[in-house]
Amino acid sequence: MEKDQLPNDNIYGMSAEQEALYYKYRAERAEDENAVLLNDIHNLKEKNDNLEEENRRLRDDSAKLGYLVARQNIEITELIDKAHTDELTGLSNRRQLNETLSKYFEYAASGHVAPGLMYVDLNNFKIVNDMLGHEFGDHLLTIVSDLLVTSLRVRAEDDDREHGTHKDVVSIKSQPANNEALIGREGGDEFVIAVDLGPSDAETGPIHRDYLEKIRIRIIENFESMLEELDLEIIVDGLETTLGAFLADIKFGLSIGVSVYDRYESLLELKKRAEEDMYDQKKKSKITLAK
Repeated sequence: MEKDQLPNDNIYGMSAEQEALYYKYRAERAEDENAVLLNDIHNLKEKNDNLEEENRRLRDDSAKLGYLVARQNIEITELIDKAHTDELTGLSNRRQLNETLSKYFEYAASGHVAPGLMYVDLNNFKIVNDMLGHEFGDHLLTIVSDLLVTSLRVRAEDDDREHGTHKDVVSIKSQPANNEALIGREGGDEFVIAVDLGPSDAETGPIHRDYLEKIRIRIIENFESMLEELDLEIIVDGLETTLGAFLADIKFGLSIGVSVYDRYESLLELKKRAEEDMYDQKKKSKITLAK
């Protein structure tokens, strides 16, 4: 008897031969169904493996993409910093100085900020380069830049006694806020300190000028102390001396010009007054000579 001739799930009335064929048929059908299930399971497992592999690949790609994005952001930040930083000293460069001063002047127009400028010039710096070489010259530029930063961060004892508090005279930042400053290298042996002196009116001008004068005196005093401590032994014209002694002999020094914003004047005019004061200081200073 053929399988399709077997009664459906009804073994009553079957002969022994039919019953044997029936059970054989059911066993074969169960094996076929099991084989199909096993094949489906295998296919599903294979699909799952493929999905897991794809997921791993996507995670790897995502991690790589995240790394590339992070790296690109770092490079962009580094490029921005490089575009605004003097490579030798690490101070702000001319571009950053001009951008910051422009911001100061935007605030100054509303009377909220009184920009102050300090022009710092090194006297007889060319002699250092000519006699000791540009490597020594570059080294001195970094020393002076560090000196300026340190001088602006020194606590002012006079201000402490006057106000009864201890605070930094100047914190070095790039955004305008009361008593903040940005130090930059204008180029060569010239440095600029841009200071936000706070609100300005007719009565505050002399106060702001005195404030910058305190900073100027502090910088010069620190500079003189620095010269005395430069005990590096060098040979000049066949004679042994110290770097500090050599710099004192050639009258190496600082000239610092100061200007305080006067309402309605331009940035160019503010810079010009600071430069003019700097050249006046060259004549007056005890530690400098005109170039």
